[in-house]
Amino acid sequence: MVLLKFRSNFNNLNISTKEKNCIGFCFNLSISKIEVYLPISYNKIITIENEYGDIEINNFPDATFELEEESGNVHILIANKVIVENEYGDVVLDTIKDANIEVSAGDIKINKVDNIIANNKYGDIEIVDVNNYLNLT
Repeated sequence: MVLLKFRSNFNNLNISTKEKNCIGFCFNLSISKIEVYLPISYNKIITIENEYGDIEINNFPDATFELEEESGNVHILIANKVIVENEYGDVVLDTIKDANIEVSAGDIKINKVDNIIANNKYGDIEIVDVNNYLNLT
């Protein structure tokens, strides 16, 4: 069972999921898939909190994403600004203006970014093209 919360105010859309805990022997467990459709012109802040499972985001050139991922991969094609905190999983970004990425265990792969701050404790960082600012730790 998945607990799903949507909260929205003037400039922010919040989406959070929480899987029901399993104690002892658990059968028929599956990770839920949640799809949210928004217009490509959406230009507000989207906050996603996810415990388990991948996050995939397509083409939102004007939107800002704030992602908290416990365990799973993050893949974003196009966005204005991205803030990612990921404990266990890879972060793959295609074309982003501003990015602030924090990964505990996983790789960071970025194709094109204008400004980036990235911290990766146990994994690789691969960036193809940086147009302005780069700070890696």
